[in-house]
Amino acid sequence: MYARTPTLIASLAVGAGLIAMTGGAARAELDEAGKEIERGLAEFQSATQAGKDSGESVAHYFHRPVADCHALVARGKELGIKPSQEMWGSPDKYLFKRAGEKCDEYGVWKQLVEAAAYLTEARTHHQIALGMKPGEVSGEWAQNYGKVGSDCLVEIDRRIAAGLATDIPVKVGGEERTIADARTTYCQGLVDWAGGFAAETERVRAEELAKITAKYTKYGIKGDRLALLVDSDNTYFYGKGCDEVITDIAKLAKAKVLFYWTELAYGAGWGVRRYQFKGHKLVKESYREFSRQEAAYKWCK
Repeated sequence: MYARTPTLIASLAVGAGLIAMTGGAARAELDEAGKEIERGLAEFQSATQAGKDSGESVAHYFHRPVADCHALVARGKELGIKPSQEMWGSPDKYLFKRAGEKCDEYGVWKQLVEAAAYLTEARTHHQIALGMKPGEVSGEWAQNYGKVGSDCLVEIDRRIAAGLATDIPVKVGGEERTIADARTTYCQGLVDWAGGFAAETERVRAEELAKITAKYTKYGIKGDRLALLVDSDNTYFYGKGCDEVITDIAKLAKAKVLFYWTELAYGAGWGVRRYQFKGHKLVKESYREFSRQEAAYKWCK
C-alpha cells in the first residue's frame, strides 16, 4: 500500500465530482463563445423555473421575448455546438438538441405568468366584492367592478387565442389555479356578482334613504335644508357661536345658520363651513380655515 498525498486525494475528489455531475463521463468543454450561449440559455430556464415556483410574483423575470431564446439556439448551431453536447441548465443539465424545447417552455410560462399577473388584479377586486354588504356601496360602484370582470374576460380570451395554455396550474395571488379556473372564478365571477349585487344594494340604499328622509320631513324640513341634513346624517352641526352641537331636529329645522367643523390634517388647524338659510332655502355657503381655534369661534356668528 502507498500513502495518499493531499494532491492525489484532491484529484480523486474532483474526478469523482465530475463523474457524478456528468453521469460517469466527462462533459466536452465549450469554448468561451459556447459558454456564453450556455449562460444565456440558462437565464431563460431560470425564469421558467421561477415562474413554476412563484407564478405572477416573478413576472418581471419574463421581460425578454421567446425569440431571443431561439436566437441563442441558432447562434449556438452556427458556432458548431453539437446536438449531443451536454449543457449546464436550470434546474438540470440537458443536451443541446433540446435547447429549442427549453425555449418553447419559456414561451409557455411567459404567457402563463403574465396572464397570472393580470388575473391577480381581478382576484383582488373579486375578494373585495365578496366582502361587500348590500347598502354599503352604490349600484354604480358594483357595476364598475362588473366591468373589471368583463374586461378581464376579453383580455384573457385574447391571450388564449394567442396560445395561452388554460390547463397548466400557475400561481395567481399565491393560489395555484389553471387559467380556465381563474377566468371562471375571478373574471366571470365579478360579472355574475355585479349583476345581482347592483340591484340589491340599490334596494337597500333606497330603504335606508327613505328612513333617514322621514326622520327630518316629519319636522317639516324640506328643500335645501333637507338635502343637506339627509346627505350629512349623523353629522355634528353647530348653531351661532359654535358653543354646542345641535342634537334636537326641531332646532335644526329652524336654525338660520349651521356650522360644520373639521380638523385639518397634521394638526394644522380647523376648517369651518357655514350654511346660511332663508326658510329652507340655502342662500349662502362659505368655508374658511383657521390655525387658531379662537379665530374660528369668532367667525361663528
